[in-house]
Amino acid sequence: MSDRAPILTIEEAMQNVGIAAEMDDPYRVGILDSYHLILQDEKSPEAERSTETTSRVSQPDGVWLTSGSGQDLMELMRCTLLSLIDYLKKLYKNPTTNWEHENTRKGLQSMMVLVGQAGKQVDKALRLLDNDKKKKTKLTGSSEYKILQEFYIDNITEKFQGAPPQGDEAWEEDKEEETPIKDLESIRQDDAYELFYLKDQESRPLFKKHLMNNIKLLFDFSEMSDVPTEDPLLEIATIKDRDLQGSAQQILRSLNAKIRKFYEYKIRLQKNTLIASLNSAVMSLMLASNDQNRAEQTFNKTCLKYFLDFQYFFRKALQSQEYQKMLSYPPAEQEKMSKFLLSFTHQLAYEFFTRSSSIRQEILGYIHRLIRKGKDLAKDHARRPSLWEEFLAENEHVTALLKRYPSGPLFKVLDSLQENEEKDQKFEPLQQENMPFLLFAMKMADKMIHILHLPTPTRQTSLSAAEVSEEFGAFLAFLHEEKQGEKKHLLINLQDRTSWKESVRATLLENLQKRAEYSNNIVVVTLPKDTPFYHQSEEYEQVDEAASFLEILEEQLTHPEDFGFHFGKKAEESAVFFQTLLKALHTEIFAKKKTLTRKERTDFIELLYFFLILKVLQDVSPSTVSFTCKDALDVGAMMSAGFFGFLYLLQKKTLGKKEQDYLRLLIYAPVLMVRERSIDSRRLIRTLSSLDTLEKNITKKGVKNLEEIYGKGFFQKIDPL
Repeated sequence: MSDRAPILTIEEAMQNVGIAAEMDDPYRVGILDSYHLILQDEKSPEAERSTETTSRVSQPDGVWLTSGSGQDLMELMRCTLLSLIDYLKKLYKNPTTNWEHENTRKGLQSMMVLVGQAGKQVDKALRLLDNDKKKKTKLTGSSEYKILQEFYIDNITEKFQGAPPQGDEAWEEDKEEETPIKDLESIRQDDAYELFYLKDQESRPLFKKHLMNNIKLLFDFSEMSDVPTEDPLLEIATIKDRDLQGSAQQILRSLNAKIRKFYEYKIRLQKNTLIASLNSAVMSLMLASNDQNRAEQTFNKTCLKYFLDFQYFFRKALQSQEYQKMLSYPPAEQEKMSKFLLSFTHQLAYEFFTRSSSIRQEILGYIHRLIRKGKDLAKDHARRPSLWEEFLAENEHVTALLKRYPSGPLFKVLDSLQENEEKDQKFEPLQQENMPFLLFAMKMADKMIHILHLPTPTRQTSLSAAEVSEEFGAFLAFLHEEKQGEKKHLLINLQDRTSWKESVRATLLENLQKRAEYSNNIVVVTLPKDTPFYHQSEEYEQVDEAASFLEILEEQLTHPEDFGFHFGKKAEESAVFFQTLLKALHTEIFAKKKTLTRKERTDFIELLYFFLILKVLQDVSPSTVSFTCKDALDVGAMMSAGFFGFLYLLQKKTLGKKEQDYLRLLIYAPVLMVRERSIDSRRLIRTLSSLDTLEKNITKKGVKNLEEIYGKGFFQKIDPL
């Protein structure tokens, strides 16, 4: 670099910004003539770096970025930003600039969005290229970046008279058109992000394009300023990478014998899409399991990426004509190869759904570090009087810590918008890095039951239509094949069937058990967690009299479809049980109080859900269970964690350090790994409050009296492992 950086033309500066914004791999980027970025031709990875393409030119005299080139890249980008500042200042002072022209506004807004994207990508590249890891150099922390940002916000935006509003004003203006998310703060809080993927009944996106651009302009750029160094969320990608490497190894071990047999059959088959896709899926698993492909070992494709390849090829296998034909016309006993392929495919699905985390201790250590950093930030190291209050304080510290960084759900939304701009959008958690896995196991009457993390196993492109993910169908098919339908999955559906946002998914899942191919292997029970009654809001807020509250609750349980509930069998058959259970809970936990506060009523509902689940477990005797909401991250995660704590307290077992840590893992791991944020504090408070109430008020006699409703000795046969 020369001592005096030149001012680049606007075309040269924007070319640098454009390449920087696409810089997924810095080692494919070079510097030409000191101040121009060039990008290697992506058409042929084996080609020499002198190939010329129409959009990117690789010159033979370019200096390609290598380890230690961070300073050169930083200087080039600072020069680029100085050139953009110079351009904006000249434009601002030019009396002939037509500020009212829409193209002027759109062009400058697009420029700033691209600068924001480039800032993020360059920061990532600098972390890879800089040999001195302690320096933590960031383009978004440079004076040039901040000056450009401030000049645009303070000067340029004022020139846009009559331009579309920005920020929350844009949402206010769209109220008449019923914009689903009413303010930008709800995006920061990760509320209803699934709506960004969906269309309305007329196949129009729920969000207009100018609102999408508004999000990018406001967040993708301005949220990058004044960011503290050492963002703790940067560890998550590496942790996920190691976790999926372990998962790939687990699946391969479980299927070792069948994989060997698969390759024996493969040799004799030609032009078979199912075989080819399964072969690619297995090969992807092998690459994902390889130590050499871990993120800390390579700058190329990682274990995580190879595992996503496995999902892609497995989905292709499930959608193949050969597989669909075998499902419709099951192969005869003598068709051994076809029967094997069907069995192999279904077991592959089962292993995918029931995989366990291989790095739980590493994730737990990461959670403890977040809690400790949050406490240090708040200068709060006092112990709370109860375990539940300690958990609440920890969440406050983690939430406060993560709010200091621009990562997390905001950029998840932005990334998804950018990835889906040129293809059909859909909301399908299983294909969006929210994969199922084993949370914990429990024994009930000597039968092992596996509790799974499972977001809604559906694919949805609009508010009016959804369909079951192929992988979940294959998982249920495996349960059907094992012991002729003796294995069942119990899906506790926590989505609100009365909500316009969730009703399609909820009713689709409920109707699964009515389909002949699934009827023996899945039971769906819906326990709504977002109705006015559940929250004791609106018309239920002032129902303090215990008798009235219990009467309403009994009516809802015995007429479930009218109030958002759904049970696997007729509610009338359970009416006596409901009545007995409600009376026992009121007596043994709430001391027959004649009036119940709103908190006591919400605790009552939460504990009732846990006891209802016990009854369903007793009746159904499933092999796997999931607490399924749209993503199993807040509602579902807290239901899983709450049920884990409930099982211990029910047996009057004290939660030791091991159990407390496992509770932290159930609370934080899914939401951190998938959405890069803390748990929803409202869900945490609600669950912990109910556990606190149970712990304080239940007696040995009370436990015994409640147990009699299920059968003598039933609670003693339950063992959370």
